[in-house]
Amino acid sequence: MKKHVFLGLLIAFTLGCFLSACEKEDTTSDQIKTSLVGTWKLTSVQINEVEQDLTAYPDYIQFQSNQIFITYDSSTDVITRGGWSYKGDMLNISFDLPAAYYILSVNNLNLNLKRYDFNADGKLDTGIMKHTRVDDSMIPEQ
Repeated sequence: MKKHVFLGLLIAFTLGCFLSACEKEDTTSDQIKTSLVGTWKLTSVQINEVEQDLTAYPDYIQFQSNQIFITYDSSTDVITRGGWSYKGDMLNISFDLPAAYYILSVNNLNLNLKRYDFNADGKLDTGIMKHTRVDDSMIPEQ
């Protein structure tokens, strides 16, 4: 009888730990999604630790709570729209083709993303994109 009580308690404890871990992961995922919402200005792009020319990239990206994102290139006045989602540790952004990013850090001021891409030689490149939060008015309404 003692064996059954001990086994029951062990199962209940294990199940409780498992369920609380899942709940914590969901909360963290929701917190990250909430932190992403807003407008971000691109401040740095490095590919394989080499700083890149920012004029090749849109200046701003805005993540909206309805999982729509907007990029804005102020030099060409071009706005692009697409969809975004966050699950696990992956931020998925898609407009022409889907792209997956790892969130290195996100808070009220900064967003740092990492992405892996194959270059023309078939070798894997590592890209780091750094952003700072700006006012939503930086992207013109259309």
